Amino acid sequence: MEPWVILAIIGALFAVAEVFTVTFFALPAGIAFLLTAATAPFFDSWPPILAILAGWLGLTYVLFATLVWPRMRPKATTGTGVEGMIGKIATVTEAITHESGVGYVQLYGDSWRAISEEVFEVGDKVKILATEGNKVIVGSLNR
Repeated sequence: MEPWVILAIIGALFAVAEVFTVTFFALPAGIAFLLTAATAPFFDSWPPILAILAGWLGLTYVLFATLVWPRMRPKATTGTGVEGMIGKIATVTEAITHESGVGYVQLYGDSWRAISEEVFEVGDKVKILATEGNKVIVGSLNR
């Protein structure tokens, strides 16, 4: 069997194997084998073909490591749950008065008890500065 046929079959098997994985680890190898299969008819023996395969393997994995895999990683978040609320903008649903310093704000459809040293009316936009148990500490947007 010709070397290019063997390489093409191996490349196709790697490409098919990628369908069953989610890591994009087999696909670069499949691409390298297929590229080598395309150049194999120009050589008479296996040593130069294997050298070309090594080069294509290195190149495809470097390209995937720099261009594809970083885009697959989930973006880092500032936090989940209550910690993820810090810095977000909420809407005042119950006025925060100077006397009590307590009211309610709404964020993502949930109502939160809010504490502030500032006065805010219903409908005002506030920034969540911190969390304290099931309460949020809010301040003006320019903080």
